Amino acid sequence: MYDYLDRKPSFLYAFLGTQSDKTIEGIDAMRSLITDIPQKTDKFATAKESLLTLKQSNYVDFRTMPHVVYTWRAEGYDESPNIMIINEIEKINFDEVLAFYDRTIKNKPMTISFSGNMKKINKKELGKFGELRQVKMKDIFCE
Repeated sequence: MYDYLDRKPSFLYAFLGTQSDKTIEGIDAMRSLITDIPQKTDKFATAKESLLTLKQSNYVDFRTMPHVVYTWRAEGYDESPNIMIINEIEKINFDEVLAFYDRTIKNKPMTISFSGNMKKINKKELGKFGELRQVKMKDIFCE
């Protein structure tokens, strides 16, 4: 797609907000969405149209224009990347999305992190997702 930008590999980030006692169900649902992409071709056209509308209505106001243009140039663009993105979205089909998914997301390692009241979470059930490591705030943030 944008080979000339010399992009580096990246990562998929997903966020889920739920009550502590619903953590297992939430993680299970999110994992299944990521590990087994829903093949709803009938909804693809609607999602594509929604994405096009979002990109076409993306307005940069005059206050943020200098920063936005600077960022575009720093990323290697000579013009708004939305123009190229819109063109790519218009051309893409569901088979290409599935091929991208198979190539870059499917069967990749996954790290799941969460915060919550551990008294309300079944640790045995949580262990079915992989190695469980509990950390304290002091392990994450320096004093």
